[in-house]
Amino acid sequence: MKQKTCIDHVEVTTVGSDRLRVTWETRQPSDGVLWLGAAPWHLQPYGAEGSHVRVHSVEVRSLRPQTYYWFRVQSADTWSTFSAAKTLAAPRGRLLFSFVVLSDTHLTEQKNTAGKAETYFGKLSLKSELLLRTTFEEAARLGAAFAIVNGDLTDAGRPEQFDRFAEIMQTARLPVYVNLGNHDKLSAEWKYGQKLLLGGDLPAYRFTHQSVQFLMIDSAVAGRTRGAISPEVLRWTEAALSQQAGIPAFVLLHHPIAGESARLGGVHSPRLRRLLVSHGNVAGVISGHTHRNAHRLLGDVPCTEISATVQYPMGFLWVRVFEQSYEQLYCPVPLLEVQAESLQAIRLHALPKRLYRRHVMGGPEMRNFTHLLPGPLMAHPGEVPMPHREDLV
Repeated sequence: MKQKTCIDHVEVTTVGSDRLRVTWETRQPSDGVLWLGAAPWHLQPYGAEGSHVRVHSVEVRSLRPQTYYWFRVQSADTWSTFSAAKTLAAPRGRLLFSFVVLSDTHLTEQKNTAGKAETYFGKLSLKSELLLRTTFEEAARLGAAFAIVNGDLTDAGRPEQFDRFAEIMQTARLPVYVNLGNHDKLSAEWKYGQKLLLGGDLPAYRFTHQSVQFLMIDSAVAGRTRGAISPEVLRWTEAALSQQAGIPAFVLLHHPIAGESARLGGVHSPRLRRLLVSHGNVAGVISGHTHRNAHRLLGDVPCTEISATVQYPMGFLWVRVFEQSYEQLYCPVPLLEVQAESLQAIRLHALPKRLYRRHVMGGPEMRNFTHLLPGPLMAHPGEVPMPHREDLV
């Protein structure tokens, strides 16, 4: 008797103003089809990427903004139930450029058999180079102007790991900017990597692209998991925001600064939080470290945590900057079988595994949103569907 295909975990992965990406899993390898339309009785078929696979993914473009779309998925002889998703509001102004942010690439050549992430949570250290190269290739395919790797570039901060990362950077088909993370400072030789990748002892630096500035802050402390911001970096950040007060700024650092993540292992710096909100020109704060997708408002500033590339859900941010707003989208690394391998490597029982997956993936609204750029028009309530507003104390 033929075994019926079982469909699991139908997920709206990416939601933009003009696109939707839906992913799902099957327990047996199969082909997949997404049926999608503006009404449940008028659905169009879209074939999934790859054939005879366990993780299926379909992106549909040229959709209308702020519109509900109905969908269901099909694999072999099995159909999912009907679901619906709403596209984001149309960005304001014309598209200026886009960039991608990835984090926690943990580049290494060996498996960390003592690590909890490797043992229990699906970390695939031996696939770290493949995942990093593929993400850079996908960033170039998306037309990103540059990529930012937001800390934990390497798994142990050894010189040979930094050398390998530098080689991969140089072969990328777009400029790459980096921050260091706590794993990059595990080795006593971490300053070798700082000099190699940053050109010297740089606890912070900035660059500007088409009238938008990017502040890159090193929040990692050698020998510690928790992050910190030095008085020197606080003064530098205040000066950088004041000198170009009329220019929107994205702030990037490895450790999160808001919510429970800041209290449990990120950066607890009330002065930095007040500084980023009071200047009025910070468009967003992006961090890594937690290996999960999450965000919340700090005042009117979105603070985003992004998942690791080296373990499930294996994604990155694609930020499209328009004249008056920006659209921040979550994108999976296009290696579906590697994602399935990471899922299989999660050694948890059924309920804890389901809770863990929800924790690290986050809901669609936690991964995708639009926000007005700072200036005369600030984001009004409802523009960004965030679940919690973070106090400034």
